[in-house]
Amino acid sequence: MNGDGKRFMPRNDFNAPNAATLATGGGQSTNVYAGGVYELGPDEALVVEAHVPIAPLYQGFHLANLWGESLDYANHQSSLNAFQSERDADGAFRYVVAHRDPGVANWLDTTGVPVGFMTFRWTYAEAPDDVPTVVVVKTDVADVRRHLACLYAGGARARRSASAKPTCSGAIRQY
Repeated sequence: MNGDGKRFMPRNDFNAPNAATLATGGGQSTNVYAGGVYELGPDEALVVEAHVPIAPLYQGFHLANLWGESLDYANHQSSLNAFQSERDADGAFRYVVAHRDPGVANWLDTTGVPVGFMTFRWTYAEAPDDVPTVVVVKTDVADVRRHLACLYAGGARARRSASAKPTCSGAIRQY
């Protein structure tokens, strides 16, 4: 906790995507970052949906331990870039963070680490006019496919109607 009682890195969620600044740890000024902490039990998963309105030069989603060290990427899929990721027909990238393979595309393996960092990075040549958005749903591994289908349907509804909201049950938070 910070001195104000708020967490700098939200649990099972992401900070709102933001441009790199000295206050956020620096980096290339045209990079956009979103970060958070996953905290998952053995049968839990996070379904993460990223909408990227302007194509970046590079996109990466990375898991790390609480010291910021990469997980065992030589033996586990603990990070994906845009080239390695499958993009859904509606243009969204949907990822699953879990301790075991739920049998869907874009699974990131926690390698058994129950609490760790999650980071998105989007790199642009120039600062984008519109930054990505991220939606997170915490669920049981057994319910991952249902949540993926619901988020996909919600995204399709949103394209048809600006006032449409996803009707999925569960904790959905969008920035």
